[in-house]
Amino acid sequence: MMSASKWKPYPQYKKSNGPTGMLPISWSEVRFRMLFDTQKGKIPSEIHPEALPDSIPYVSMEYLREGTGSQHVIPEQGSVIIEEDDMMILWDGSNAGEVLKSKYGILSSTAAKISPKNDECRDFDFFSLKSMESLIKSGNTGMGIPHVGGDFLKELCLPRPRLDEKKKIAQFLNHRTEIIHSGITRLKQKLLILEEKRSTLITQAVTKGLNPDVPVKISGVRGLDQIPAHWDLSQLRWIKKPSSSITYGIVQAGPDVDGGIPYIRVSDMSGEVLPKTGYKRTSEEIDNSYSRSRVLPGDLVITIRASIGKTLIVPEYLIRANLTQGTAKLSVKEGISNEFVFWALQSQPSLEELWNQSKGATFKEITLEVLRKHWIVLPPYEEQLIIADYINEQTQMIDISKKLIQEKIVLLEEYRTSLISAAVTGKIDVRGQA
Repeated sequence: MMSASKWKPYPQYKKSNGPTGMLPISWSEVRFRMLFDTQKGKIPSEIHPEALPDSIPYVSMEYLREGTGSQHVIPEQGSVIIEEDDMMILWDGSNAGEVLKSKYGILSSTAAKISPKNDECRDFDFFSLKSMESLIKSGNTGMGIPHVGGDFLKELCLPRPRLDEKKKIAQFLNHRTEIIHSGITRLKQKLLILEEKRSTLITQAVTKGLNPDVPVKISGVRGLDQIPAHWDLSQLRWIKKPSSSITYGIVQAGPDVDGGIPYIRVSDMSGEVLPKTGYKRTSEEIDNSYSRSRVLPGDLVITIRASIGKTLIVPEYLIRANLTQGTAKLSVKEGISNEFVFWALQSQPSLEELWNQSKGATFKEITLEVLRKHWIVLPPYEEQLIIADYINEQTQMIDISKKLIQEKIVLLEEYRTSLISAAVTGKIDVRGQA
């Protein structure tokens, strides 16, 4: 991977008063408050799910990051209208301090518009502030939800070359970052293709089997078409251990207890496996009162809130743990492969059916009754083991490919960050570069 160090430095430097250490001898430093005004968004009186005659798109974080969300608001006193490609900074939340280019609309209360006082080279201004993100974040305040330290931001020193140099640096960075962005986009498209391949492989194996020539029958279950004729259908309540129940966990876990009993939350299930550490812990007393929801290695944990249907197998290193209200457990009885059931629950028809059964306008969840009556297809036990082994092997190869691509994306993103920082702080001289 190339690094920003391949570019030549300036001929002469001087000591900087700001965070950059050294500056090209012809550059100056100016505080943020002398260069920019900030205007924080406000909470609108009402948010509408669709456009109205006088409404404007609501620039929320979901709208900016994923292009999702079609919320609209009607301008009112104090509304901050921001134009396409205006600069903005996330003011509150886990990403407070991140600098972005906006879309047109009315700004969310969690962000602030950044307006240059001298609008001579906006692209350089954007790259300059982008290079300072980590420093801005280091000045964040707030005991709970982080937010930008306004006074810290105002006093931040920014390197400033002459106007002609700003334009050359901006032109260089626009060109180079666009190349890097295109590379990242292509890699992300490859990830999507691999994810689709993975999903198709799982669904095909757990609903059709590995032999395409076996006789088939109509399943009679919504979302499932034909299934192998020698396979059975089962609801989850019929495959649990007789001594267990499909149940959610602790309602009030109390304060985090050092050395207590770990409990699994939806947020602990974001990866492909349950983590070894990082769990919140409850007391022995509370755990004992929820003995029904204790999980053991080999049990399946299923999310019943938010990311509905996400399933993970309890690993050997999690010897004793409990659950919260957002997760449920399934202990599979003898004669049923827990790995096959795990993959069956991750198939597209299964996930779609659970989502279709969910309730709630903004906070989606399913009931335990829905989960207990959820249908899966069951081949004979020996075939379950063969299919589970096949899926494990195939998905492992796909996951290795995904990891390699993700590592390339990280390297490209790091290179882009280092290149922007080096150019706008004068560490490299790009005046003669294309």
